[in-house]
Amino acid sequence: METDESKRAKSDSLTIYVGDLPPKTIDSDLFRIFSNVGKILNIKLIKRGESAPSFAFVTFENEEDAEKAVREYKHYELHDRQIRVMRKDERPPETGNIFVKNLPESFTSKDLDDAFSMFGEIVSCKVATTPQGKSKGYGFVQFKEKRSAKKVIKNFNNLNGLMLGGNKIVVELYNPEMKKGESKKVSTMFTNCFIKNFPGSVGEKELLDLLEKYGKVTSLCFPTKDDGKPKGFAFANFETHESALNAINGLHGTFPFDNGKDGGEPFYIQKGQKREERAEVLRKMFEQLSMQGQNYKKNLYITNIPEGFGAEELSNIFKEFGSITSMSVGVDGANNQKQYAYICYSTPEEASIAVERGNEIYLDGNRLQVAYFKNKLERMKEKEFGGLGYKPGIPYMYNQGASFASNGFKRERSRSGSVKPYGNELEKLHSLVLAAAPSFKSQWKSFGVSNETEFSNKVTKAFRNKPEEEIRDMIDVNFVLTKNIAAVIEDDNSNDQVLL
Repeated sequence: METDESKRAKSDSLTIYVGDLPPKTIDSDLFRIFSNVGKILNIKLIKRGESAPSFAFVTFENEEDAEKAVREYKHYELHDRQIRVMRKDERPPETGNIFVKNLPESFTSKDLDDAFSMFGEIVSCKVATTPQGKSKGYGFVQFKEKRSAKKVIKNFNNLNGLMLGGNKIVVELYNPEMKKGESKKVSTMFTNCFIKNFPGSVGEKELLDLLEKYGKVTSLCFPTKDDGKPKGFAFANFETHESALNAINGLHGTFPFDNGKDGGEPFYIQKGQKREERAEVLRKMFEQLSMQGQNYKKNLYITNIPEGFGAEELSNIFKEFGSITSMSVGVDGANNQKQYAYICYSTPEEASIAVERGNEIYLDGNRLQVAYFKNKLERMKEKEFGGLGYKPGIPYMYNQGASFASNGFKRERSRSGSVKPYGNELEKLHSLVLAAAPSFKSQWKSFGVSNETEFSNKVTKAFRNKPEEEIRDMIDVNFVLTKNIAAVIEDDNSNDQVLL
């Protein structure tokens, strides 16, 4: 008789892991690709929102087909992105991993595979990329055997470096901190600076003369209005990182144009952030906001789990966010036999990431609901105080009582009395709120609306007094928009007089 362990091992040998899937991937994409190899028994696609790649497990009827799928589709392109395909039972080991940096910008995961396959069988390899698919200049190669990785290091050292695509690359044995360290190192090197808070009388040449006291400026973007007057901000690109740092250290918070005596704002110059970097800063900021006013813990409660996903599948999903110390899965007999799970992480930070990312995961079309676990006493207190604070399934709400500065947007209504969106930003925002309206349908009645248009008009009206920068953040980052919509509804239900 087969034991549970032998059954699991057999299942793993029939199953492949498919990673780095584009967010728009659907089950039929995977079926179309892998049904060419052999008969498919099951496909489990795990989606993690628009900002992160998805992954899937595909189970074949026999082991030979699984092996063939790995060989033939190792670096297959789906929706203009290279995917990773490997055996499920080959994922955990990291002892045969190497870290490769200073890769040419055009280098792909397949190029990396071709370059190192001479040293041994490769289980997986990946070039790190931005959300837009641009190479970060480094990657990871996982060999089936540890000795293959050691062979690379030995031969590399004997060759005194290796040239790939004109670049002298660096190869090291992988350790788990390298991803974090390299990512941090890349993000700290910059030459582009964002500048604001200078008098309207200051021209482009005057600003350039000031900046070049600290190093050569290769380009200066100095936007002006239709009347030729400056818009009040600029971007400067220095020749070196050191020059950019010198300018920040020497000018930020000072009054180089002697405008302090008039009550003006101090000169502002800081690193110019790309959109994805700014989104990460926002994520961390809202994470800190979410820690206030709630008991920040390591234990999570997960619901809306579809049938067929057990402890093993859930563990494979949630261990990507951190180290799981304990986990249990149960069935709610009073609620149509629906599954639920409890997961405990080793640190609060890991649990925080799981809450954020977990609420973006779809299993068989069901969106998981991931929340911090609350004991009976906490639930009673939350009920007593009107349920203010964290709401399960709505990531990163502002604390009630947070204040936001008004930007003086002009109010404008149509003859029917409904809110009329104006300006490019608000028009985009109105459309995004309209698209999000069905997600809040269960709260329409308490919010005083009966359809998507009324919902979007009322929410957009509440957003009119927000600073323009916050409007753009809501347009650029989906979870920021979701959090702000939830805050508007919360305030309305709490009968606050001022909408966020």
